[in-house]
Amino acid sequence: MSCFGATASAFERSVCDLAEDSQATVQNWEAGNFDEWPNEAGLEALTEERGPVKLRTIGEIPAWAAGSLYRTGPGVYSVDLDDSGRSYDVQHWFDGLGHVHRFEIVAPKSSDSSEGTSVWYSSRRQCDDFIAQVRAGATQGFSFAQRKDPCIGLFGKVMSSFSRKMVTTKNLQVTVSPDVGVYPQDSVKPLIDTVTGHTANVKSLWAATDNAYVRQIDPITLEPGPKCLTLGDMGTEFAYHSSCAHPGRDPKTGDYFNYGLKFGRVPTYSIYQLHEGDSKPRVIADIQGPGVAAAYMHSCFLSPSYFVLCIPSSHLAWNGLKLLWNLNIIDTILPFKESQKCRWFVVDRHHGRGVVGRFETPAGFFFHSVNAFEDDEGHLFCEMVEYPNTDIMSSFYCNVMLNKNGSGKSFWKSFASKPGNMGALRRYQFDINAELTSGLGPAPKLVVDIPAPHVGELPTINPAYSTKKHRYVYSVVTRGLSTMYDAIAKTDTVSGNVIIWSGEKGHTPGEPIFVANPEPENNNEAEDNGVLLSVVLDGANRKSYLLCLDACTMQERGRAE
Repeated sequence: MSCFGATASAFERSVCDLAEDSQATVQNWEAGNFDEWPNEAGLEALTEERGPVKLRTIGEIPAWAAGSLYRTGPGVYSVDLDDSGRSYDVQHWFDGLGHVHRFEIVAPKSSDSSEGTSVWYSSRRQCDDFIAQVRAGATQGFSFAQRKDPCIGLFGKVMSSFSRKMVTTKNLQVTVSPDVGVYPQDSVKPLIDTVTGHTANVKSLWAATDNAYVRQIDPITLEPGPKCLTLGDMGTEFAYHSSCAHPGRDPKTGDYFNYGLKFGRVPTYSIYQLHEGDSKPRVIADIQGPGVAAAYMHSCFLSPSYFVLCIPSSHLAWNGLKLLWNLNIIDTILPFKESQKCRWFVVDRHHGRGVVGRFETPAGFFFHSVNAFEDDEGHLFCEMVEYPNTDIMSSFYCNVMLNKNGSGKSFWKSFASKPGNMGALRRYQFDINAELTSGLGPAPKLVVDIPAPHVGELPTINPAYSTKKHRYVYSVVTRGLSTMYDAIAKTDTVSGNVIIWSGEKGHTPGEPIFVANPEPENNNEAEDNGVLLSVVLDGANRKSYLLCLDACTMQERGRAE
């Protein structure tokens, strides 16, 4: 059994090691050991590479992993305003100005080719118009945490997505979705990359965020569209102030499900469905009334039969209207209260029955849902990475991440003193068919509870198991060695055991993306038969590379740099 703090290796830790590993993480935070992990390059302006350029491949990236990987995240943190030295400086990681990266993985032309799989790279800023607004003093919209000159909230976390036949890419303004029927398709040139010869599979990509806006980008050139749009711009009567950055998508039909939150005296969540080819969204439920608070949430849940809205304890002041005054989310969130429990609303998405279940779980907060599925006995299961409060939001302030003036050590020492602050992977079981008591269903059962550091953020699964029962969850974790993430974990929800991959010291991984093996040998259709793709920042050498891990063993198969 390897040391929990090992680097440049993949190693296993059992559920019996959890207490020891948790204590080691706390000790690293308290000692400030993260100060030795170089993160500065992750918060510096990126250079565009409109290319594409061919990367050097080390090891092997399997030919069956060929496809398009779009990775988005913050790329600009400071804007020079004039020649006097004044600048606009981003204060929170989520508000970093957007930069989109495209990795094109190209299989050899024949199976007997000696060339192997090649990887091509290009990138482009998505914020030139916003930079012009900043310099003109005319910014608009709201941000996540920026307290001056508020920008359109890009929520630029390290996120990515992979596709063979259909591109679903997270983020520009967090999420990017292909060919959504309700939005008009601009005229585009044939989507063939003249350098790689690869034909793109979509006509357009749509970027979305936690506010009400979407924006089109070109999947080949990565050029952003000329303006931001809302559903209201599409000729619909559906108006709202904020929405969920990660909508649910039916893996069989391709239908999108999301909510629109309208602030005001009676906050209202309108749950809507977007069917491919439809010109307008269809509202399938309106949720309002006692116990329905306007709140900040970043994702939702979708099972075969239901759309599930979980309103966490991140309530917004003035029923959300204060966001229109503050123009940033963090300053609008009310102080956390354990009495403000998470409220769950289960919406029928096939038969027009609206809300069919209401439940409560203890107060908490989450960024990302993992999956939702059902069993034959009428139980619904929803899984997410959950936190006991909203403190985690403050860990992503740039001063904390860079430990400027000791702010990182001060924050993490206080953060580590509160048990459970780093969250846990939790799966709740809901009895949809039970009789309601006082308008609520019976208390959901907590059937999976795996704390950090054996699980982390930006969770993903084998996409073939979306809306089905899954076993393995992949995520980026911190062991207290970095103010960002320092490893990738494969968490077994059955045994509670974990396999951790760590690069060399200073190598910070981004969101892992699962690519299933479409040609399994010996009929090996195991859930973990595939590879993980992750963009890793080498902080010491100030460069990044595309990492390819065996999703079963977590051993490195290859990389492109």
